[in-house]
Amino acid sequence: MYRYFYLTTVLYMTFLIVGCDNPAKREKQNGIFYISNNRLEPLEFKVDNSYFVMGKGEVKKIKLNNGKHLLVDSHGEQSEFMIYPGNRGGIINPNREIYYSFTSVFKPDDTLDDLHIDERTVWINGILVRGAINSSDSLFIDNNIFNCDIPLDESLPTYLSDWDDNEKVNVLTKCFSREDFYQYIAKYPYGIHFYSERDLLTEYLAIDKFNWIDGGNTRTDNLTPLEYNVKFSNEKLTKEANSIYEIMKKYLASRDPKEKQIFYDEYHKYLVRMAMIYNQQIQNNIFVDRDAYFEFMKKSGRIFGAGILGEPILI
Repeated sequence: MYRYFYLTTVLYMTFLIVGCDNPAKREKQNGIFYISNNRLEPLEFKVDNSYFVMGKGEVKKIKLNNGKHLLVDSHGEQSEFMIYPGNRGGIINPNREIYYSFTSVFKPDDTLDDLHIDERTVWINGILVRGAINSSDSLFIDNNIFNCDIPLDESLPTYLSDWDDNEKVNVLTKCFSREDFYQYIAKYPYGIHFYSERDLLTEYLAIDKFNWIDGGNTRTDNLTPLEYNVKFSNEKLTKEANSIYEIMKKYLASRDPKEKQIFYDEYHKYLVRMAMIYNQQIQNNIFVDRDAYFEFMKKSGRIFGAGILGEPILI
């Protein structure tokens, strides 16, 4: 009995980290990508064969099909990127500005006790805050990660009506440019905790609670190229992880979006094997691979859960 409980728990945590889909929400934003110019000078760039010039404060949205695309910035630098089935759009960011997403809670009542919203402690414009915040200055910002229901060019509603399917909704996530988010948090919105005095941080620094935060604007999402040198104390885990890496290398080298499901199915097979091996470890009270295991699951799941990937992640 306990064996099946442990295995169920490990598999559940594994797939929670890898991620799950919401087809109804995804379909509304599939292939829609936003570009905004937050600087005084015009923003010039090309996507495939389309040339764009944008003035200060201008926001554009473009529709892109699944497959390979090419971004060329104002300096002529080229960046190849892939859009995959299951994408929820995102932001194309030629100027490498920082963008934010923030999840707002509506209709705060007893039902909110059942909601789990990930919160992070981040620096924003020199202020330390905590809330359901994501931030990135990546060239391609993936809405499969940001999960914005409300894009850059739309405002948060003052109240929520039910969706078309009459489901009750208690949260909405909005994407912000840097300046727009600065203005938003200046109103001290519900859901963001402000650390009022910097010297209060001394207590936390002593126990390394915030040792990963710098004094600038924190980036919560910064996808880096894969490092193919993972090692576990359990050789069986290492073997399965190396098999997954081989699948991922083929996936990231492919430029055919239709192959994603093929690679994912193969990845999923090894993922389940790893979960079962790890389950055997924890039943024997061996937790030495715990951090490495969940970090591996998080990174590999981030790759296969992506709606858009660009160089140098692509190979």
